Amino acid sequence: MVRDPIAVVKDVTSYVDESVHPDRKYLYTVRGAAAAETPLLLGAPADEVLADTADVFPPPAPDGLLVLTEQGGVRLVWNPVLVPDLAGYRVYRKESGLPAWTKVADGLKETVFFDGAAGPGVQYGVTAVDLSGNESSRAEESR
Repeated sequence: MVRDPIAVVKDVTSYVDESVHPDRKYLYTVRGAAAAETPLLLGAPADEVLADTADVFPPPAPDGLLVLTEQGGVRLVWNPVLVPDLAGYRVYRKESGLPAWTKVADGLKETVFFDGAAGPGVQYGVTAVDLSGNESSRAEESR
């Protein structure tokens, strides 16, 4: 299907399409045109190029993570991640002497979490997750 051009540019070798939307795919081609012709006469299209605007960049990691010992467990607090597409936070726990992290909370909207199952020597990590499911690196702190 032949469509009307999204732009007609002169004497340039690049163009920025400012009408794109996130999480969509676009198919582009370039066609030459006679300089002063009306109606616009277009040459054959160049090879088509697919542009995917999927969000593949994670948010920054939370910072300022503190692990506070309280009666009955530990409370984690951290600074909020200030990005417009933040979905929430994940909390991980790593038991002393074990190599693997265990996810203990997901989808948190607040920057605080209480863990009543904390043992001695536990290490904690918190990540930020955006609306596209991209997860930040882990901010880590030991108890």
